[in-house]
Amino acid sequence: MKYFIAFMSKIIMLSYNESMNIKPLIDKTLAHKFTAIVENFLEGAVRVGSILIELDSLIPAGIEDGMLIDFECSRLDLW
Repeated sequence: MKYFIAFMSKIIMLSYNESMNIKPLIDKTLAHKFTAIVENFLEGAVRVGSILIELDSLIPAGIEDGMLIDFECSRLDLW
C-alpha cells in the first residue's frame, strides 16, 4: 500500500474542526496544514479522505485512534 510521509510534521494536537481538510500554509510552498483522523496511534498513521499519511513525529499522548487531529508539515513525500 502506498502512503505519504509528512516530512517535518509539527504542531500535532487534538482538533476542534468537525471535518478533515488540507490547506496550504503559504502560497507557492509545499507546507500544508491538515485536519486528519488518526488511523493508528502507535504507527503515527493518519488519513484525510482516502489519503494515508505517516507522521515523522509522535502523536501526543491522550489522542486515540478515530480522533481528529491538526498538524502542519513542510511537505508530503510518496513512499
